[in-house]
Amino acid sequence: MASKRITKRNGTLFIGIGLAAIAAAVFVAALADRGDEPTVRLYFYNPASAAVEPEERPITPSDEASMTQSVLNMFLEGSKNQLIPKPLPENVKILGDSKLITDPFTNETSFQVEFSEEYNAMPHLEEAFFRTSFVWTMTDLKFIKSVNIYVGGKKLVSSRGEPLEFLNRQSVDINPEVSAIISKEVILYFATESGDQLVFERRNIEINPDLHVEPFIVEQIIKGPNVPGHYPTISSDVKVREVKTEEGICYVNLSADFLVKSPNSSASEEVMIYSIVNSLLEVSGVKKVKFLVESENISQFRTSVDLSKQFERDDSIIMQLYD
Repeated sequence: MASKRITKRNGTLFIGIGLAAIAAAVFVAALADRGDEPTVRLYFYNPASAAVEPEERPITPSDEASMTQSVLNMFLEGSKNQLIPKPLPENVKILGDSKLITDPFTNETSFQVEFSEEYNAMPHLEEAFFRTSFVWTMTDLKFIKSVNIYVGGKKLVSSRGEPLEFLNRQSVDINPEVSAIISKEVILYFATESGDQLVFERRNIEINPDLHVEPFIVEQIIKGPNVPGHYPTISSDVKVREVKTEEGICYVNLSADFLVKSPNSSASEEVMIYSIVNSLLEVSGVKKVKFLVESENISQFRTSVDLSKQFERDDSIIMQLYD
């Protein structure tokens, strides 16, 4: 059988026909060298040590579905160390059915899980450490060789738009070089009180120098201004689907909320658009911005902005320029 389906009902995973009779002895053997009591290692990111740390927990040998559910629950409940935050924000939920899928050719099993769209709102570094912790935790079950993450029905991709699939301990570094994280100053544009002009704001953000800064900039705009007298331009409900730059054009792919939800300000449609455009064009190498909504080309934004075109910087909408 090519796949093993795990269905979540009332907090319990039920495994499909042909899999329910997995012997407990198989799991005990898979956890060799752990001592008399079967245990599993859960991995959590500890901000104090800036490292992903293991916690060993006892587990009851059972069928694969029950053990998968048990480990997943323990992981999401969080560390026993009260100083370590829970691995996943409260608003991020697991959607639908999770699956154990066995490749008929290699006979290797992967775990597939789908998170709600709020997952995409996680800051890049927070998401990266969650992904590391999650992959290392689930693959501590010896029958799980890799993990596939979906968000809102779509496969998880990197900030460069590359698919992140069949994640395992070889492809996910347990402790990425934290020293690689740098502080970078960016210039962001937000609305004036009247909502018809932009004002700039300098902000230092932490990024991995191996990643493009453009997605971080869009996320910061959605988070809103830090300076009194500056007003948001994009609704906090808007999710970033993908931001990537190719041949000088930065493609900004946002959720459908971008079309219908307004920020908590009087920002005009032009100010909403150019807060993103002008901020991104502060980045070297970005010449134009193209908007997509749910990966689709949209002809019009609200009532007056032609969203089908590629946008260039507009200084006339800025109230005052920085030095």
